[in-house]
Amino acid sequence: MTGCILSMRLVHITRNILLLESSFQKLYFQLFFIFFFTKREMGRKAELSVETRAVIVALHEEGYSTRKTPSKCDVSQTAVMGALQRKQGEPKILTASVHRKLHLAYEFQPDPINTSAL
Repeated sequence: MTGCILSMRLVHITRNILLLESSFQKLYFQLFFIFFFTKREMGRKAELSVETRAVIVALHEEGYSTRKTPSKCDVSQTAVMGALQRKQGEPKILTASVHRKLHLAYEFQPDPINTSAL
């Protein structure tokens, strides 16, 4: 009798292990699919300090190229380009798309009708 119970338990345990393995395989496939077939964006790095940005701008004004400046400041060339292109001051009131639409609306508006000639 105990041999029958032990064999039934072994069957039950092996069935659970097989189910567990199949669920792990499903999970593995889902993670594989997500990892390889979804678009990932690069993470943003920490911003440059004000002092580093000031040194980069000063070196640029002295005439250092954007390829030689990174070696002086221990930053990447991309960080140097970003620091030089960064705009300071108040943000623009209109976005570029709104500004373009206003410009096109003004440029292509119909000529006013001259009522004095009628």
